[in-house]
Amino acid sequence: MDNLHRRPFTGTVEAPGFAVRVLDLPAQFYVPCDQPPGSIAGADTYTLWLAPDLALQVGGAPPEGFVSDMADGLVVFELSGPRAADVLAMGSTVALTPGQCVRTLFGGVRVIMYLHGAAMRLHAERQFAAFLLQWFQTAASALPQGQVP
Repeated sequence: MDNLHRRPFTGTVEAPGFAVRVLDLPAQFYVPCDQPPGSIAGADTYTLWLAPDLALQVGGAPPEGFVSDMADGLVVFELSGPRAADVLAMGSTVALTPGQCVRTLFGGVRVIMYLHGAAMRLHAERQFAAFLLQWFQTAASALPQGQVP
């Protein structure tokens, strides 16, 4: 059963004014939720509201009463740079404000999306990670060449 060990997914895409990198966040847990819809609670360890009575805890130790360990099931993409908003607009019509999260379709894949500092993070199911990384590569190559805003 040696083949059951965790296999991280890695990758980056870079273009002028835009970068996406895959983060290795080994602590992701579905947990019971009592926070307002669409909200983010916490800082270093934080929870993302997903549905009534369900949140995703990112970071930290497994909390008591957690529902599922999702570290091997979700891949996290972090988008940054002045052209990140242009790439995001190619995959989704959702506009988020700090402190807000949403489950939505991005590039045809269901993701959890939120702002994290100056970057946007997307959590996607692992089986779609290679597809999304290729999607970001295609989107980055479609960005207009020239001066970066």
